[in-house]
Amino acid sequence: MKPRTVRTWAMAMAAVGLSCRSTGPDAALRVTVTGPAGTMTSAVSVTLRVGSQGTRTYRFDDGGVPFSWPKRLAITFRRGHTGAGWILVTADGGLGACQELTVAESAITEASVVLATAPPSCPLYTADGGVSGSSGHDGGGGGTGMAGAGGTGASGAGMPGGTGGAGAGGAGVGGMSGSGGAGAGYVLIPAGMFTMGSPMNEPGRSSDETPHPATLTRPFYLKATEVTQREWLAVMGNNPARFTGCGADCPVDTVSAWDAMAYCNALSQLEGRAPCYSTSGCTGTPGTPGYSCTDVTFAGLACAGYRLPTEAEWEYAARAGSTSAFYTGPVTNPAGMCGDDPNLDLAGWYCSNSNSVTHPVRGKQPNAWGLHDMLGNVWEWCWDWYGPYPSTASDYTGPVSGSVRVIRGGGFGSGVVEERAARRSSVAPGNRYEAFGFRPCRSAP
Repeated sequence: MKPRTVRTWAMAMAAVGLSCRSTGPDAALRVTVTGPAGTMTSAVSVTLRVGSQGTRTYRFDDGGVPFSWPKRLAITFRRGHTGAGWILVTADGGLGACQELTVAESAITEASVVLATAPPSCPLYTADGGVSGSSGHDGGGGGTGMAGAGGTGASGAGMPGGTGGAGAGGAGVGGMSGSGGAGAGYVLIPAGMFTMGSPMNEPGRSSDETPHPATLTRPFYLKATEVTQREWLAVMGNNPARFTGCGADCPVDTVSAWDAMAYCNALSQLEGRAPCYSTSGCTGTPGTPGYSCTDVTFAGLACAGYRLPTEAEWEYAARAGSTSAFYTGPVTNPAGMCGDDPNLDLAGWYCSNSNSVTHPVRGKQPNAWGLHDMLGNVWEWCWDWYGPYPSTASDYTGPVSGSVRVIRGGGFGSGVVEERAARRSSVAPGNRYEAFGFRPCRSAP
């Protein structure tokens, strides 16, 4: 679909920037755009696709006078121009960023966009108005197959959305967050109790997987996929991944725990949330080999910002109510470290099926709560220092100190038993490896 320019507005250069409040049935979107340090631009274009409406492009300029960052832009929608979609912001000089977006009706929606030097494409919608399958939301021709303010459900988690069959989720388990949620692509995980660890007869178990009752008193939002290269680039402005040839929708890899915490803090700041981590002694740039810190203080589970899941949160979410080694069933090939395992083949990329590379997210069957790639593709950093399990735990965040942090889930090169939901591994927080990635979470209010 060819974008059409519907309005050109001259933007004042006031420090606060221009803002707009909706009246009556209209909806308003306020976008705060930030460019790379030291750069300036004379014009910014904002292309939107929201709900089932067509693509619209808005251009903002100030008569050729360069903008200073951050810049706040405002767009007013007529009734019906609301729902889930995407926003693509581009500027002269090749800067740009694209992200998913939900605009609420009769309300003001805030969005924050950080421009990168290599603007990603935004293939979330097909030209006929359906939702592209590559984004993980299958839609029908002429429709969106997505929910409105209630949120988008993970495939198969709710009622069919369009001919593509995207589920319409709500605020319950497996519902993708919409307006008022944790942002596009996050799943609300309920509070609850489960048995953490593995039974004595599980093939491949280790002695540090002692089964014990674990309670999570707080619901939380967990990203439905691992952070992708596209998402990392949009927030951090670089791409540390080794497997860039895999594509922008593949998980970002080769990240340390320090890198992952820096991303969580940056995402929190973009959304106006208090960062969860206070780091010290940091040198270098996140996403580059020289980046490291000497210490970090965690604000706790009540923190409003994005963070790494605790080890208990990770395993609870990975199991999604299941008790077997994989959420798709038990280990069926314990003897073959890299032999085929039919149950694991359904859930994850591992050494038998990955061809020793990462793969685009959402390529395997999600668990019952709509989470993809919890097993395989890349290992995922957790917050906890590694240590023995307590006999019982409630909202446990791990030992108070340590030398190595927990990573979970296995990666594309891992063997069958290393991909089990109970499998624990640990690595020094500064280590980077091609099979290391992460997925953020955020405590629900």
